Amino acid sequence: MLEGRTREVAWLGDRIRGLREGAAFAAVVRGEAGVGKSALIDAALLDEPAYGTRVLRARGYESDSEIPYAGLLELATPLLDLRETLPQAQRAAISSAFALEPPTPHDRLAVAAGLLGLLAQAAEREPLLAVVDDVHWLDDASRDAILFAARRLVSGGVGMVLAARDGAAPELDLGGVRELRLNGLELPDALKLLRRGAPKLPASVAESIVVATAGNPLALVELPGALTPAQLAGEAPLADPLPASAAIERAFSRQVAELPPDTRRALLVAAALHRGRLDLLTAALRRLELPEDVLAPAEQARIVAERDGDLLFRHPLLRAAVYHAAASSERRVAHAALGAVATDPRVRAWHLAHAASGADETVAAALEEAAHDARARNGHAEAARAFERAAQLSTDSVAQGRRALDAAQEHAVAGHVGSALALLDEAEPRVEPALAPAVARLRGNLAMRRGEPLAAQRILEGEAERALAVGDHASAATLLLESSISYTMTGDHAGMFAVLERASTSAAVAGGPAELITRIMLAVSRSVAGGARQGAAQELAVIEPLLTDFDPTGLGEPLGLYAQASMWRDPDRAARVLDWLIGRYRDASAFGALPFPLTVRAMLHERRGRWTEAEADAEEAVRLAREIDQATIFGFCLSTLALVEAGLGRVEDARAHAREGLELTDAAHARNLGIYLLAALGRAELADDRPEAAAAALDHAAERAQELNWREPSVVQFSGDHIEALVRIGREADARTALERLAADAELTGGPWGNAVLERGRMLLAPADELDAHAQAALRWHELDGGPFDRARTELAWGERLRRRRRRMDAREPLERALQTFRALGAEPWARRAADELAAAGGTRPSEGAPRTRDELSAHELKVALMVAHGMTNREVAAALFLSPKTIERHLSRIYRKLDVRSRTELARLLAADT
Repeated sequence: MLEGRTREVAWLGDRIRGLREGAAFAAVVRGEAGVGKSALIDAALLDEPAYGTRVLRARGYESDSEIPYAGLLELATPLLDLRETLPQAQRAAISSAFALEPPTPHDRLAVAAGLLGLLAQAAEREPLLAVVDDVHWLDDASRDAILFAARRLVSGGVGMVLAARDGAAPELDLGGVRELRLNGLELPDALKLLRRGAPKLPASVAESIVVATAGNPLALVELPGALTPAQLAGEAPLADPLPASAAIERAFSRQVAELPPDTRRALLVAAALHRGRLDLLTAALRRLELPEDVLAPAEQARIVAERDGDLLFRHPLLRAAVYHAAASSERRVAHAALGAVATDPRVRAWHLAHAASGADETVAAALEEAAHDARARNGHAEAARAFERAAQLSTDSVAQGRRALDAAQEHAVAGHVGSALALLDEAEPRVEPALAPAVARLRGNLAMRRGEPLAAQRILEGEAERALAVGDHASAATLLLESSISYTMTGDHAGMFAVLERASTSAAVAGGPAELITRIMLAVSRSVAGGARQGAAQELAVIEPLLTDFDPTGLGEPLGLYAQASMWRDPDRAARVLDWLIGRYRDASAFGALPFPLTVRAMLHERRGRWTEAEADAEEAVRLAREIDQATIFGFCLSTLALVEAGLGRVEDARAHAREGLELTDAAHARNLGIYLLAALGRAELADDRPEAAAAALDHAAERAQELNWREPSVVQFSGDHIEALVRIGREADARTALERLAADAELTGGPWGNAVLERGRMLLAPADELDAHAQAALRWHELDGGPFDRARTELAWGERLRRRRRRMDAREPLERALQTFRALGAEPWARRAADELAAAGGTRPSEGAPRTRDELSAHELKVALMVAHGMTNREVAAALFLSPKTIERHLSRIYRKLDVRSRTELARLLAADT
C-alpha cells in the first residue's frame, strides 16, 4: 500500500484508463529525490491488466548520458518491428539514431517524429503507455525526442508518464506537459510508513525523524537503519534540518559499508556499467578475478537484484551512492575492466576515457570516433562532451586544438554558448592554419548570438581577407555571408551590400551552394532597399529555375527569404517555391526547418485573402517553432499568427502573441523582425478601435524601417494602417509626412500595393473634389495587387468619407462591397464598422449569415481538413503531422460531424467556398 498518495494514484489511474477510449495524455511526476515518484507510477499501474493497456518502460542512467539515443532505444525497442510502417525519412532517422544502420543525414526532429509514429502505430493495436523514470539522467538526444513527443500527444490512445527529480542537472524544459508534483508525506501518513520498518521507535523520535526529513518516504524507510542506538532511543539528537538526500545517502552508505570488500568492488563495477547488462558485468568481474558469487551478499541485503538479464539496484540513488562514494582510483579500475569487455565501441571508448589517469592518444582517438558517430546521428550534446574529453586526453597539441574546436562547434549547435566560447579559446592557439576560417566563423556566429554584431564583423571579415590572400574563395564566401547577417542587426544596409558583393565575387569562383545563396541574398537585399525597378525583381525571376539543382534541406532560411521576396512582385512564384519547399521538408521529416517557410506561406495566404489557410499555416509554424527553441524564428512566426488574429478580431490573442514575439526578437537584437510584430500589434489596436495605441506601435515600426533603409513598402505592409491611425487621431501633419515617405518609396519601387495604399492615404487627406479620383486610382492599383482585404479597406474608407460629405447614395455601393469582402474573410471588426456605416448611409444592414467554417473547427482540425481537402490521403496527412492514420480518421470524423458533410468532396467544396 502506498501511504498518503490516494489522490495522486487516482488522478494518474483515471488518465491511464482513458487511453482505452482514445484519449491521450502526457504528465511529469516531479519531486525531490526519494519522494516516491516511481512508486506512485507503479501503484497506478497495479490495475494495468484491467485497463488493457500495453506499458513500455525506460529509465535514465547517469552512466549512459554520453551515448546518444541510449534511453530512447530502451523505450522503443519493443516497437521496432513497426519501423516499416513509418515514412521513409522517419524510418531512416530512427534506424540511424539507434545504430541499426550506418548514420545518415536527417533533421534532428525526424527521430522525435519517428518516435511519435511508432507510438501511434502501436496504439492502433492496443492502448499504449510509455513510462520513463529519471528523465533528468537520459542522454540529451533521447530526452529531447521524448519531451518533443510528450508535448505533441493529442489523441489515439497514447499516454506518457515521466519522472523527474527536482534540482537535477540539466534543467528540464517541461512546458506543455501536465505536472503532478509530489511533496513529503503529511505527519499521519509519514508515521505509518516509518513504523512499518521501525515499529518500536518512541513517539518523540518518530516525529523528530518525520520533521527532520520533511516526510520524504525513502528517507523514512532508510534512515532508521543509519541512526545510532542513542539516536533511536531519543538519547542523542538528530541533525536538524536533515536534508532528505543527505539522510538517504547516509543510510545507503552505511548499508554498503557493511558488505565484504570484494562485494563493494563488484558493486562499483555494476554501478559504472552501461544499463546493467549482466553478461558484461560477469566478464568484467572475471577480469578482476573476483569470485562468481561475489555479489551474493549484496543480493541478500536487497541492494541489487537480477531481472531479465540485467542487474538492477534497489533504487537509482543507491547506484549513484556506490559510484560516487568510491575513490577515483577505484572508479578507474572498474571502468578499465568494463572497457576491456565492452562490445559497443562507443561504450568502450567512454569506459577507457573514465579509466584514463592522464593523456592517452589511443583513448582520445577512440573517443573522437565516438564523437563523430554521435554527430552523424544528431546527438550534438553527446558529441560535444566526447570531443571535449578527447581534447583533454590528447598528447598532440594540434590534435587537441582540432578536437576542442569540434567540441565548441557541437556545443554551439546544442545551444551551449558559454561552453562553446570557453573551448574556442582553448582551441584557437593550437589549431592548424587550415582550420582558422572555421574558428573565425564560429566565433563570429557566437558574437552575434551574444548581441555583438560589430565584433562579429571584425572577426569574420578579417578572416575572410586572410582566406582571400591564400586563394581560399570558398571560405571567404562563407565568412562574408555570415558577416552579412550582422549588418541586418545594425541596420547598415550600405555595409551589407558591400559585404554581399564581396561574397558574391568569391562565391562565383568557388561555385556550389554558396554561389546560389549569395545571389539570393543580394537580390533580396536589393529588393528590400527598393531595387525592384533596378533589376532585383528580374534577378529573383532568374534564380527560380536554379533552385531544383540543390537540396533545400541544406539551404534553409535563404530559400524562405527568396520566396518571401518573390511575394512582393510575383505571388504565384512565391506560392510555387513555398509549396515545393514545404513539401520537400515534410518528405524529409525536417520539421525543424518548417516554421520559417510555413510562416511566409501564411503571410502570402493572408495577403491573398485565404485567411483560413493562413491561420492553419501560422498556427502550425508557431507550434513547431516553440519546439525547436530558436527565439528569433519563433518571434517571426508569432508575427503572422498575430496579424491573422488581429484581422479576425481576436485582439487579445493578437496582442499577447505580438508582445511575446517583441520580447524575444528585441532580446536577440533582431530589430528587423520586430517590425513585423509592431505591424501586427498596430493592426490589433485598430481592430479594437484604439487608434492612439495603433499609431504608437506603428510609429515604432516606421522608425525601425527607416533605420534599416527598408524602401519596399510590401516587405511589411503597415503603411496603410499607420496613415489611417494618424488621420483618425488628428495627427494630420504626421500623416502627411508618412504619406510623403510612402510616395517616395512607391515611386522608387513601382509596386501595386504601395501605390494602392498611397492613393488611399491621399484620399483620406484630400479635399472633397479630389476624393473620388484618389479612391478610383487606389482601386485600379488594388486590381493589380489582388489583395481583397486592403481593397475592402479602401472601399470602406471611401464610403465613410462619402457619407460624411452627405453623399449617402454614393457611399452605399463601396460600403456594400467592403462589407461583403470583410464577411467572406471573417474580418469581423471591419465588417461591423462597414455595417454601421452602411446603415448610417441609409442602406439595409444585411443579416449576419451563417458562421464561417473556420469557426467550427479547432486550429489542429482546420489543418487536417485543409490537407484532406487538397487531396491528401489519411496516411499522407498522418505522416505530415506525425500522427497515426487512425488519429487522422478520428479527426476527420469530428470534422465531418461539425461541418455536416459526408465526403472529402463535400469538405473540399465547403472549404473552397470559405477561403
